[in-house]
Amino acid sequence: MMEAYCSKTGESPGSVRFLVDGGRINSTDTSASLELEDNGSIDVMESEVGG
Repeated sequence: MMEAYCSKTGESPGSVRFLVDGGRINSTDTSASLELEDNGSIDVMESEVGG
């Protein structure tokens, strides 16, 4: 899913973060391990460099 999103949007996988309930999703996570239910949502945030 993360690769498909990056491919479709042209984003680099290192430039975005995927989150569920504020926690970062790892590439090895599954919907079951994240306890996602039907109609659950995944947030996508762009990584920022600097401060």
